[in-house]
Amino acid sequence: KGDDTRHHKALSPAPSHLYSFCSCNVQIVLTQYSYYYQTLEVEKPSMPTAAVHQFATDEGQRQLDKMLANELNQMSIQQREKVYEEIHGVNSISEESPSLLNEGLFRLDQALQRIYPKPAYDQAFRQNASYCLNPKLRLAFLRAEYFDASRAAVRMVKFFEGKLEYFGPDALARDLRLNEDMDEDDRKCLQAGHLQILPARDRAGRAVFCDFQATFPKCYKQARNMVKCSIYLMLCAAEDEENQKLGIVGMLYHVGKQQNKPDPDLMAQGPATLQWLPIRFNSIHICVSHAMSSILARLLLIGAGQEIRARSRVHYGGHLECQYSLMTFGVPVNVFPISAEGELKLSDFHKWIKKRIKKDAVAREQGNSGKPAVFSGIDLPSSRDVLMGKGKPFQIHPGNVALRYLCEKRLEEYKATRKGDKSELASDVVAMCGRFLKRESDGWWTEVSHETAKDKVIKAFLAIRAIERTSGSPGVSPMLLSVPAPAALDLAERDSKRARMCCGSDGSESI
Repeated sequence: KGDDTRHHKALSPAPSHLYSFCSCNVQIVLTQYSYYYQTLEVEKPSMPTAAVHQFATDEGQRQLDKMLANELNQMSIQQREKVYEEIHGVNSISEESPSLLNEGLFRLDQALQRIYPKPAYDQAFRQNASYCLNPKLRLAFLRAEYFDASRAAVRMVKFFEGKLEYFGPDALARDLRLNEDMDEDDRKCLQAGHLQILPARDRAGRAVFCDFQATFPKCYKQARNMVKCSIYLMLCAAEDEENQKLGIVGMLYHVGKQQNKPDPDLMAQGPATLQWLPIRFNSIHICVSHAMSSILARLLLIGAGQEIRARSRVHYGGHLECQYSLMTFGVPVNVFPISAEGELKLSDFHKWIKKRIKKDAVAREQGNSGKPAVFSGIDLPSSRDVLMGKGKPFQIHPGNVALRYLCEKRLEEYKATRKGDKSELASDVVAMCGRFLKRESDGWWTEVSHETAKDKVIKAFLAIRAIERTSGSPGVSPMLLSVPAPAALDLAERDSKRARMCCGSDGSESI
């Protein structure tokens, strides 16, 4: 009933954990509500079902709302603003100075030396010291713990312990490879698509990790298969530096008729992995459509800790209602893999799997030749990147919108510049934007040359100038007005801190 909170305080989770509650709590939940799992019939409500539904929609909601309100009131104004920004997808990347990175790496190294014993880490160090000392890997753990070196060191040691437990010694000191480190049952479980990373970022530029297990029939033989798939997907997301800085969005999607009963083994093993993976969840969305899932959602939030509760939202309704609700939080529902009728779409996810297999082949080839693994392909372009291509998906990408806005601002300067100096002006604009990317035939994005990027900028100037001549007015071009109103408004009114996302670090040009 929640009267005694001593256990919750004693087992208080780290802020970055989504499922930071102990396995004994899970067992208690399953025991207390096993009767409802056996008797609940969504299509033919009975008295127990009605009672559960009443609790889920009325008293349970009031209790949870009261708890959230009290916790938010205890936060400072700055903390509440940060939480709201992260939930609604309007937060920006924190600046990381070279001194911050160097000091963080130095402190992490010292913290690791103080931890003893750490057999899995030492074994990995003996196998491949360069992997353990890789600054990119270590920075991922620091960012997951907001540069708290002591916590990052503990997370890193647990990472090697978990990796050894689930994938064995062969994969301990290198990146995971799909066909080598996942057995046949693991791969079938992954290909079922019950766990996916959306093929587009949310409004804040974060990757979205989705869990559809409860909505569709069971796809694994053992809980271990699903846990390994979850680890693999989140490690793939952790490879992206922007995901490390911004964190990722988690989504539990329990909409429609519940196909699976909760698996105690999975509920005990899965949450534990989030304590050592080099990635953090900054926003959580739980979509439910019936009473039992609603109760479980609240139990998850009650056990998850204050930081996660503040960043979590529960959405009620069918597929269409939940997706409309997610849209208001910046989740890209246009690439959502579930239709309004509840069908799971797998085409994009299977393409993503093929992309990963190609990357693994390149890494294997480089590893056999003794060269360090280097792969230039980019999975998800960031919000700063400018995409090469035609059509509305490219036009409304935030990086392309920012490029057009910069060209709008400097159009008069472009007109006054001599022909020989226009290339230098284009170089300045390129420096203010992120990477200029083109999509290869295999689905990976690659960075184009500086000359190609300058050509893209020159064409943007020419297109805006042609529109100005046609319309006869020097105002904002129809190209900019073609994007959704919120995006154009953000560009026009964003303060200097947000401007640095699309401009140089010195903020010489703001938007």
